[in-house]
Amino acid sequence: MTAEPEDDFCLLEPHEVDGLKLRTSQMSQSEKNQYAIDWIGFFLWSRGIGTRAPIPAGVQRMAQEYGIDPAVYLWPLDGASPQGREFVWERHDLLISYARLGWHPAARLLCEFAVALRAEGQQLPAWLQDYLVSRERQHLEEREPEKACGKRGRQGRDQCANVHRDMCIANAVRSTIEGFGYKPTRNAGTAQKRPLDERGCSIVWKALQSIGVHTMTEGNVARIWRTTKKGTQSSLDQRVAIGSAS
Repeated sequence: MTAEPEDDFCLLEPHEVDGLKLRTSQMSQSEKNQYAIDWIGFFLWSRGIGTRAPIPAGVQRMAQEYGIDPAVYLWPLDGASPQGREFVWERHDLLISYARLGWHPAARLLCEFAVALRAEGQQLPAWLQDYLVSRERQHLEEREPEKACGKRGRQGRDQCANVHRDMCIANAVRSTIEGFGYKPTRNAGTAQKRPLDERGCSIVWKALQSIGVHTMTEGNVARIWRTTKKGTQSSLDQRVAIGSAS
């Protein structure tokens, strides 16, 4: 089995990959697996997934090792902040695409950006005006009873509620491939016969458990990876460079 994904896009920066390789080069396989679980746990936690308080132990270990304040890395950005504005200007096409798919953090960033520009008396760019008009039209349509019928899933759940979660999980799997050299998936027989022979999906599953998400199975993570991995080839992910060589 060859490692996936086979495309030219890299989610992690080269110095991050080099840093992770350096830090794990002298570790045993079990130590490397635990380090990867902690690293991916931090990756997911910083994007709003898992228990907020108390801060999970693995997140604390990563924060202590790299000398950082975990709260600094919480996603999402403020769309009115200098960093948020730069992020929106650079990636507005992707942000709008994801917002239309139901990724709420993208919609919030765009709206905060628009409010900030208006407060300063600046004209909104055409792409942002188009997005706001289409967003309002969608909201009006959703308020009409005959069109709103059937828009929600089982037990009234929003069908878009898991867009952010699934993209973060797919990005996490990709990070295990790029940063730690894991293959993406394994079969049940491999998991039973060689428990230390982890895969990207098993690392992400254990990382989710470590930050308080116990509703997922390794199979769920693998399914999310298979259906969402193409979206990781052009990422909106916020840069969290905690793997740099020192």
